[in-house]
Amino acid sequence: MVLHEFLTAHRPELIARCQHKVAQRFAPSEVPATLHHVVPLFLQQLVDALRVEQTVPYFETLSTAPPPA
Repeated sequence: MVLHEFLTAHRPELIARCQHKVAQRFAPSEVPATLHHVVPLFLQQLVDALRVEQTVPYFETLSTAPPPA
């Protein structure tokens, strides 16, 4: 099992754990309203990036990458 498959298979638990950890950093009245949207969004972006990385050979990503600043 590759990492993106693990993240997808355990998505609900990972989201719940991340949201709980982030919520602990704030007082109950200060928990960001976007917390329930941001964590799943980040996890999906990570899964998407890992899938692309697995399917596109490394040398191809170098040719499409923007030049270093």
